Amino acid sequence: MGDEEEGDSKKSTYTLPLSAAICISSVQLIQYIILVSTDDTLNNPLALYVALGLLIASMLFSAIAIILISMKKSINQYVIMVCCIFSLVFILVSMICIGCLVVKNYPGDEKLEEGKNKMTNKDFREKIPPTSYSLLVTNGFVVILTLISVGISFFKARKARRNAAPRYLSSNQSRTRSPSRTPTTDPEKQAAAMPPPPPEPKKDPPTPREKSKSKSPTRSPKSPRDKSDSRNRRDNKTPPRNADKERDRSRSDKDRRDRSRSDKDRKEREREKERDRERSEERRREKERDRERSEERRREKEKARERERSEERRREKEREREKERQRERDRDRDRSRSDKTRDRDRDRDRDRKDRDRSRSRSRSRGSKPRSRMDDRDKDRDQDKRERERERERERERSREKERERERDRSRKSDYKKHDNSRSRSRGEKRRSKSRERDRR
Repeated sequence: MGDEEEGDSKKSTYTLPLSAAICISSVQLIQYIILVSTDDTLNNPLALYVALGLLIASMLFSAIAIILISMKKSINQYVIMVCCIFSLVFILVSMICIGCLVVKNYPGDEKLEEGKNKMTNKDFREKIPPTSYSLLVTNGFVVILTLISVGISFFKARKARRNAAPRYLSSNQSRTRSPSRTPTTDPEKQAAAMPPPPPEPKKDPPTPREKSKSKSPTRSPKSPRDKSDSRNRRDNKTPPRNADKERDRSRSDKDRRDRSRSDKDRKEREREKERDRERSEERRREKERDRERSEERRREKEKARERERSEERRREKEREREKERQRERDRDRDRSRSDKTRDRDRDRDRDRKDRDRSRSRSRSRGSKPRSRMDDRDKDRDQDKRERERERERERERSREKERERERDRSRKSDYKKHDNSRSRSRGEKRRSKSRERDRR
């Protein structure tokens, strides 16, 4: 408990000045950068380098002090105080270096006009760069405020340390008495620990005169205890008899309060550890759930890709079947077209042969003029044959359409069988293909 209170007092005492020191160093670095970038004629670069090194050292000391404050271990406060003082001293020295950077060019005899041996205020003001005024004023103001805050915090720390010291212990007692020697609250142990009272002096046998004095009712002799009490009451320098008891009781009460406070703090730390453990367990469970959800999403994506691939394969097979059917239809169409042209050629050949036969017959009979009746009969026969051929072609077309429908039905039934039962052997597929070929 004492270490924690000391750490809190360190934080409240030194955090503000250290933060201010870091802010001052940062502001000075920025201002130095502005000064160097706006002025090319600085005649003393050594002061610039020294100032930059001091600023970096100041920021380093401030950072080390803040790290020491934030550590949970008990660090001697004088180390932190030394870091604070070094940081502020470095800042003040860097301000002195600013003074060296203020004047751009120190006047020499060759730079002054003839007849003048002094440099006027106007000339001096002209040789000061424009950013130097704000540089000096802001740095001085912030350093003064920081020193004031350091002083206030230091006096507050001293006052708090003085008030925290116990009132009933002197300086020698507080140094010699260790906190491990805590008195017990048991009355028997306290009685055993207390020093024995001084033995009472032995009384001599009373003389006849003392007997007569004791018989008189007006004066009664005082006991040695009464005499010692009156002597103690008269003497203010000696403490009362029960001072040790009061001191031990107050010390035991303080120890009991410290123990109860330390127990509360220990329980609070244990509860905080338990809460941290629960939070870490909850985070672990949340990570596990996230991992399971990502695994589930990955499986869903894999299933979706598998479905897409199977659908793509099915569409590819369907396209292949459609191409096969189209090729079959083209072959059938070509076959039917070739059949039609063959029939047409056969009919034409037959007609030509009939005409040639009729001509040869007419020549053999002689050159008789044909009658109109013969021409009419011939035309009628020709029309009849033409109609007969037309009917034959119509019947052939209807049979072709019927065969086409039959083939489509058989393909659909085969496709359904193929989707329903994919586990047929190659021999069965071969036999079904041969049957379909025979049917066609």
